[in-house]
Amino acid sequence: MILIKFTKKGSTKFISHIDLVRIFVYTINRAGLDVNYSLGFNPHKRIFFAPPLAVGVESEAEFCVIDTNEKATDFKHKFNKVSTQNIQIIKAKNIGARINLAKDIIASGFAVCTATSDQHSANSEQGLGGSEQDIECGIQNSAFGSLDMQEKIAKLLGGKSVKITYLQKGESVTKDVKHLIKDFSFADNKLHLVLSTGQENLRPDRLLNWLFKKLKITSSPQILKTKNFVLDGAKLKEFNI
Repeated sequence: MILIKFTKKGSTKFISHIDLVRIFVYTINRAGLDVNYSLGFNPHKRIFFAPPLAVGVESEAEFCVIDTNEKATDFKHKFNKVSTQNIQIIKAKNIGARINLAKDIIASGFAVCTATSDQHSANSEQGLGGSEQDIECGIQNSAFGSLDMQEKIAKLLGGKSVKITYLQKGESVTKDVKHLIKDFSFADNKLHLVLSTGQENLRPDRLLNWLFKKLKITSSPQILKTKNFVLDGAKLKEFNI
């Protein structure tokens, strides 16, 4: 078994979780890596992912467990050699038994900033599609560097309830998501969020689209997933390799 931490950036932020699984299988086959199969009438490669990432969100902290006898260092090197630069293994570690990532990871951390429409258009023309360059460009013009804006956000997210409205399967849904917002803070002109994931899930794009509309921020949020959390007693603890 290997525990893997990998990226999902650039144009790959627009692919679904199902397509991500297919890309992993294709890349593993292309790299000639040996992965064990499940038993039964429809055997498939034993790859176990953490809770899915929302489409349109980049990540530098995705995780999966792969059932293989390959050495972690060899697996990482062979996979990265044939994989797109937007999906790269950052770290890999051999483990004794499978970790149930889908169950154990209950929250995720996100860094959010804004980019001007000119910057977004320029990056789109270059085929970056809201990639890490967007995140970096947005720092210089981020709305979150203003103390006045930070106070407004703190008032909206720190209240007794946070009722947001979003579209779900074509229908408008209003929901109080206060209990799903675990933490928020400001640093480096970015808004940092810790949101519930897994069984109780709050998509960052839904929260931020509502927040941007409330604050009359016209640019789109640039979202990068940076951390994962598990429960340690009654507290959240960062999960990492």
